[in-house]
Amino acid sequence: MNIMAKGKVKTSDKRSVRDVKLDELAGLLNEFDVNTMGALVKSLKKSQKKNKQSKKDELRDTIERQQEHIDEQKDTIDQLNNHISKLIDRLDNKL
Repeated sequence: MNIMAKGKVKTSDKRSVRDVKLDELAGLLNEFDVNTMGALVKSLKKSQKKNKQSKKDELRDTIERQQEHIDEQKDTIDQLNNHISKLIDRLDNKL
């Protein structure tokens, strides 16, 4: 859903546009996080029923790797946010 198309944010307000885009990106990341973790937890529960220790360990490792990947994505979003803020500040200073 494009929030800007609904007229809730003025496209001339660069900070609002940036905030909306970051909110959308964070929402997508959270949705990915929830879906991924849900699927992994479901798989982990199935493996516990089968009582296979090696499978549980493998799934725990997968969860840890996914969490590390998610943390890296969050760091990237923070870096992009800082970069966008700096670019907007430079643009505002030039105007």
